[in-house]
Amino acid sequence: MNRDIVSLHLGFCENCFRPTEKQTFEALALRNGRRSAQAAENIYYGSLNQMREELTERGFLHTVRLNRMKKTKTAVVYAYQADNDGEWGEIEYDCKTGNFRIAKLAELDLTKSQPFAKQAIRRIRHWIQREVFPKKDQLWFPL
Repeated sequence: MNRDIVSLHLGFCENCFRPTEKQTFEALALRNGRRSAQAAENIYYGSLNQMREELTERGFLHTVRLNRMKKTKTAVVYAYQADNDGEWGEIEYDCKTGNFRIAKLAELDLTKSQPFAKQAIRRIRHWIQREVFPKKDQLWFPL
């Protein structure tokens, strides 16, 4: 994991966490001998994902994976999985009425509060506002 690229881009010291000047991906590429700003950006986002996965495994974060299963003029259907484990659930969005329906709960989302389904619906609402429905996504949220 490239903690230095993450900390420098976000603008903090990776050892003592004091604020520093944020660095662009171009500056990070030059500093670390990378070929391009895109290479530094790819390392940055890959490292963030590794950190999120580790925090999820240690129980500090929860994660929801989303896969678009169907998109028509009248509906969008997403499968969702809680904490990268167990059977997938299913959430349907009716484009005409604007209503959501949890067609099937994910295996680990069986509490009354259904936190994983609610987070998935919140993300889908975010996409609706932008009129974008990605095929895959992953989101993290604290306990």
